[in-house]
Amino acid sequence: MSTIVPHPTVDAKQTRQSLSSSGPLPSLRLKVSLDQDGLPEVSHNDRERRPAKEFKFGSVRVPYQHYQRGDEGYWMLFYRINGRRIRETRSTFAKAKARAGQIALKIGNGETQMLSLKEADKASLLRARELIAPTKKTLELVASEYAEVFAKLPPGMTLADLWKFYVEHRPAGIVARNTPELVIDLLDARRKRGARGKPVSERWIKSLGKQLELFSEHFTGPLDAISGSEIEKWLDGLKVGAHTRGNYRAAILQLVRYAKFKRHIPKDWGELDGVDDPDLPDAEVVILTPDQLTDLLVAAPSDFIPFLAITAFSGVRHEEIRGHGKPPLDWSAIDLEQGTLYVQASIAKTGRDRIVSLSPQLFDWLRPHEKRSGPVCSTKNTSNKLWRVKEKAGIPCGKNQTRNTLRKSYISYSLAAGRTAVQVAEECGTSVAKIRTNYKRARPSESGKPSTLAREAARWFALHPMQAEMLQINFIL
Repeated sequence: MSTIVPHPTVDAKQTRQSLSSSGPLPSLRLKVSLDQDGLPEVSHNDRERRPAKEFKFGSVRVPYQHYQRGDEGYWMLFYRINGRRIRETRSTFAKAKARAGQIALKIGNGETQMLSLKEADKASLLRARELIAPTKKTLELVASEYAEVFAKLPPGMTLADLWKFYVEHRPAGIVARNTPELVIDLLDARRKRGARGKPVSERWIKSLGKQLELFSEHFTGPLDAISGSEIEKWLDGLKVGAHTRGNYRAAILQLVRYAKFKRHIPKDWGELDGVDDPDLPDAEVVILTPDQLTDLLVAAPSDFIPFLAITAFSGVRHEEIRGHGKPPLDWSAIDLEQGTLYVQASIAKTGRDRIVSLSPQLFDWLRPHEKRSGPVCSTKNTSNKLWRVKEKAGIPCGKNQTRNTLRKSYISYSLAAGRTAVQVAEECGTSVAKIRTNYKRARPSESGKPSTLAREAARWFALHPMQAEMLQINFIL
């Protein structure tokens, strides 16, 4: 039977007074525990508390303190996260310093929130980074893409189900390519060779590239993953006219045909077929009358006459005489003795050279200005100068009434004069299809006499330098 021994009563106030009378109080650390008999056991450490030291890493400092526990000691680190005080312990000074360096680095990089992650969270984050490393994308981007696709999946479908459906419905031999990659490949292929094996002009390549690059900036994934409704919405968002919208759709069609040919999308992919492509009405063809051409030649300065004569009496384009980024038409390309004008491939819109026969009328206009070499036209901005000359002559010079108006007049009058569309197309570097849609054609009159356009054509091709200063009012067929 155990005996309970009463403890003597201790007066705390008397104890403090007796201690203070003997001198200053030492710094004590007391530890109270119960022994086997249930009696209190008091131990103390009379070591004086010392201020915390600091590990210094650049401008960041991490306080630490050393504590003794029996025969062994430990080091404690102190830092704050979002205002909350954190303490960590390490068994050795080296480990404490290494951990302090990690803390200082994260504090310096503004990553203090990472310090509050549990070890399981840190391991999960590191594993996620390892898994996405082959994609060369950030974890944030991968999570964003996943969330975007997941939101569009039907209820109950997973990404694995989506991939299975994709594989089952994709023909063998199809090598998927992202749209921007396809655009680069197509443009490189067209620079080497046209769609039908014909060379193409750099201007056409530049226009196609501008349209498709804008398309590929919006659609960066595989081409066959784009729906027709998405393409329709994108075209509507361009907020352009019907003609320009049709040009963009035609550019996308070029990309689709190329992708099918290279087996990057299935041959039965037909999302573009449902995209609206209305038939546009033929634009009104604006041509000059013989009287207007006479006024134009009278108003033009002498150095601009060869430019006007070549476009009005041979149908050569403005850009083929003086085009931006191209060499100008040189006098050495004109042989008055042989009666030919050579349009080099480097300046031709189609990228193919051609020889134009000079009519006696054009010969008369060029003879006074003939040179052995040098640009036929020294004016760099021919459209701007033609605008001013037309304005001086009292000829309309608004939109669609300046550029290549003389070429359209020449082709229209050539057809009205009885030349075939094939002959005119070959001479002017265009196609029969373009001639049928872009140029005026003479209509037979009910009286059996030549049509108005045919009579005007006769006057147009009868205009020679000696007649340029008078209107051909009295001209009779």
